[in-house]
Amino acid sequence: MNQSPGLISDAISGYTQLDKPVEVSMSHELVYLLSEQLYQSPLKAIEELVVNAYDADATECRVYVPLPSDTQKNFVVVFDNGIGMNQDGLMDLWQIGQSNKRNQDIESRRKRKQIGKFGIGKLAACAIANQLTYVSQNDGQILSVTVNFTRFSSSPTGATRSLELPVHCIDDWNRFVETSYMPEIFKFAQVDSGALSNTKSWTFAILEDLKPKARKITKHNLMWVLSTAMPLQHDFRLYLNGEEIHSSKE
Repeated sequence: MNQSPGLISDAISGYTQLDKPVEVSMSHELVYLLSEQLYQSPLKAIEELVVNAYDADATECRVYVPLPSDTQKNFVVVFDNGIGMNQDGLMDLWQIGQSNKRNQDIESRRKRKQIGKFGIGKLAACAIANQLTYVSQNDGQILSVTVNFTRFSSSPTGATRSLELPVHCIDDWNRFVETSYMPEIFKFAQVDSGALSNTKSWTFAILEDLKPKARKITKHNLMWVLSTAMPLQHDFRLYLNGEEIHSSKE
């Protein structure tokens, strides 16, 4: 398979939609600010997604980014085996500018001190892609939500526009894998698809419809950025295109 057959959200849309959507209020101007100013570097966008994996108490995070010469791959993947997200977790994920992972009760149950800030890390994705899909298992359910950043229209007053993002329950994982390009994701991110059934919780962040910035990411530069960003932690292993990254603090 040389080219992905459609977007991952196309395959997800046929599954059961939960009655409560995720509401996101964000202006076009904020999207522009994040993608063109705050997260000018495409490397920083990947770093933020890895930080999210670390903050989810993952012991393993696997990243796939196509090399500049590989124009056939139109996706970036960040997988982690952290705590995953249920419906409430997906709702919290898109509370822009705040993060309930800072909540004292939740913090007390975390194994690590959180390193992410402001709750806007996931928005860094708009710097390198037009679409971001989360597929996450938690509490025995596999849920998914997609945000298309191009849907945030420009406003002359900078007013925010509320979008409702449907949450789908993937109740037949094997069928979903067979009817999407998940096998390609497993292959290039080097995720053991067979082991997922024995993993209680996990999350895929899948970035699609990549922007030109994404095509300029080199493996060497991204490895350096990720190695300097990660704290020295013996129970967190990070891989980029199959190669393990060690903290520069070692």
